[in-house]
Amino acid sequence: MTVVKELTDLMDTDLEIPSIAGMQNTDLQQSINARLDAEVRSFATEIEEMAVETKRSLDESEPDSTWSPWPFAAYTRWDVRFVSASFVSLTCQYYSYLGGAHGYTDMVAYNIDLRTGEDIELKDLFDDGQDYAAPILEEINRQIALEPETYFAEVVPLADLAADQKFCIAQASSDDGPSLIVYFGLYEIAPYASGIREFAIPLSQLRQLLSPAAISLLGM
Repeated sequence: MTVVKELTDLMDTDLEIPSIAGMQNTDLQQSINARLDAEVRSFATEIEEMAVETKRSLDESEPDSTWSPWPFAAYTRWDVRFVSASFVSLTCQYYSYLGGAHGYTDMVAYNIDLRTGEDIELKDLFDDGQDYAAPILEEINRQIALEPETYFAEVVPLADLAADQKFCIAQASSDDGPSLIVYFGLYEIAPYASGIREFAIPLSQLRQLLSPAAISLLGM
């Protein structure tokens, strides 16, 4: 893990940049690491450019203003959720502060086939033609029903999953084996104060729907 920290009048930068190691295909390993590095640095650069532009605009429109929204902030924090010989599931919390009442965190999952470097989508885990959404939604809505006051009443119970539904795979914490974590960003289904909502579903409950390729990929 590389850490990059810098504090200026306009920007507070605190970046974690992960590094995958131990792959036999070192060229592919380098390519994956370069991609993760580039995405983190691009995020920070975007926030810094916004800080500079906001400062320029404010200086032009209100040169005598004493209001100062700076420093803007760009932080990243990584978690290794799951590792097998052929697959890794990482999540990164991209936190930005742009001078408002509070910052914003976007969680991005990186579900990577270490044999090819390709991203795995949720549909890739299941056999073609399988209605995997129904049992996933059933379990998510069961968990939502345990604390309905946490969620926006107008969006729950959930009726469907997005085509690009956000998810990660979590390491086994019990005899049930690894879990599928379906998650929703800030404001998607609940207020800001409720945070990023995660729903864990043991993959053992979905095993009959999983493709042989996914079972092999996850080492199940």
